Amino acid sequence: MRSLSQVAVAVVAVSAFSSALLGDTFRPDAATAGSEFSGLYDIGNAIDGSGLPARWTIFSLHANYTTNNHWTTKAGALQAGNAWASFTFNTDRTVGTFHLWNHRSNGIASDPGYAVTLFELRMYDAANELLFVLPNQTALPNLAEAQHFCWEPVSGVRRVDLKIIQNNGSPNYTGVAEVAFSSEGRDTSQGDLNCDTIVNGLDLAILLGVWGPCEGCPRATCNADINGDCVVDAADLALLLGGWTG
Repeated sequence: MRSLSQVAVAVVAVSAFSSALLGDTFRPDAATAGSEFSGLYDIGNAIDGSGLPARWTIFSLHANYTTNNHWTTKAGALQAGNAWASFTFNTDRTVGTFHLWNHRSNGIASDPGYAVTLFELRMYDAANELLFVLPNQTALPNLAEAQHFCWEPVSGVRRVDLKIIQNNGSPNYTGVAEVAFSSEGRDTSQGDLNCDTIVNGLDLAILLGVWGPCEGCPRATCNADINGDCVVDAADLALLLGGWTG
């Protein structure tokens, strides 16, 4: 299992996200959720493109919040620990990027603030063995465009679990508009740990935030372990600084 704990915003701006990194972009084949407000706001809305253009890309803008185009939980799901969704694939997939179109409740819902601001991803193989953990990811609320979170690609993925940890203010509801995945990710060997194509203070903050032994090694390493020795330490810091672009 690999783990990458990020203490900085891990959002790749469209201008910095190269189409060469996309590889095979795909939606999950099915999804389930720990909570759904009703059939009009079920998790299927997050994987069927209902709020995107027919010929969508990861750069497409999502429509405003309305029935049948967002997943929204029941009231209290976040506090109860039920604000989660599982996305499954019929065959093994290589996954290196998560594309998130966030909830767009502000200015529309009477109780706004549904958007995800902190979440975690966990990936599993066909035997339900945990392959990879991407904790503490920070997202921006109420954007029409997708936000992109990437890592070194993980193969053999059959299920991705999304756990929403925080939203942007609602005491009752949360959810997402749409999700997709891509097979390509980021080679972190040069120190670009947050996939924004540069090595700077954000990458340094990520490395320092996971300083010490890597969870799950030696089976796999965390992405901040640049030299692959199962610990994030001064050797990795030196490699990151050596690849510094500013």
